[in-house]
Amino acid sequence: LKFLKQPSTEAGHIAHCFTTLALAAPAVHMTLHLNGRLHLQAPAAADLGERLERLFGAEFHEQVLPIADTAPDLQVCGYIARATLHRATRRQQFFFVNGRAVQNRVLSRALYEAYRTLLPRDRHPVACLFLSLSASEVDVNVHPQKSEVRFRDPRLIGRLEEGLRLALGAARGVEPVWA
Repeated sequence: LKFLKQPSTEAGHIAHCFTTLALAAPAVHMTLHLNGRLHLQAPAAADLGERLERLFGAEFHEQVLPIADTAPDLQVCGYIARATLHRATRRQQFFFVNGRAVQNRVLSRALYEAYRTLLPRDRHPVACLFLSLSASEVDVNVHPQKSEVRFRDPRLIGRLEEGLRLALGAARGVEPVWA
């Protein structure tokens, strides 16, 4: 108990975990009760876009761009926010590799590099990205909870960064072309 923070802080961590799980499985209805009260609800959704809209509101869904790349070695799908939507923290950045929610500095750096000249200082982009690649290309044994991963070929993530940059350019009127 001595390592627990204030109840509101712990509730925020639980809500973030709930949101991550809800994004990982949009077809599953999920409810979060805290202290006997309904805190969050994520009704089953047809796809990720609908789940994002239900979790963050219709206004949020209008501010995000769909991402899709179906290259044979790296498939990417999800949503990134337009440069006009940014946050004070990184709490709305979600990365999934082969269906598993992960934290990865290389993925985070690729996201920030794509937004490098577009965001105000000390602001953070919003993203929910799902990457699918061969299991032999990703090492999940970096962290005991399997929440961190390491990529065998960092060039794949370079392609991701370029794709994100092109999608952001398309939102400003530049035609997107995936590498």
